[in-house]
Amino acid sequence: MHSADAPVPVPAAVTTLINQASQYKRVSVHCAGGRGRTGTVALGTIMLWKATCLFKPHPQAGDPDIVRSGGLVNELVRLRQLRADLVEAPSQLMLLGQIFGLNASTCALNVQIG
Repeated sequence: MHSADAPVPVPAAVTTLINQASQYKRVSVHCAGGRGRTGTVALGTIMLWKATCLFKPHPQAGDPDIVRSGGLVNELVRLRQLRADLVEAPSQLMLLGQIFGLNASTCALNVQIG
């Protein structure tokens, strides 16, 4: 498992990956371990897929009000039932919060996730 200060990808790169991946019905994403970076991109993509169904035809990461902190955290908890320690480091979850325009000081992104 990465430490809490694990390096995270550049936000613009992850935003591009999420926006591109969310345009397809099936996507395969992986990295060396398949949990941290993979989980970050997978979680972001799933959140945009859900936004497509719930909000509007073509949402983009960074659109306001597409993702709420509780939804992001709840989806991560659900995904961790399928693959433990998906999105390994808090900094990776905070990156998604930044990409989706969530304010960490006023939302639930800084809580411990089981």
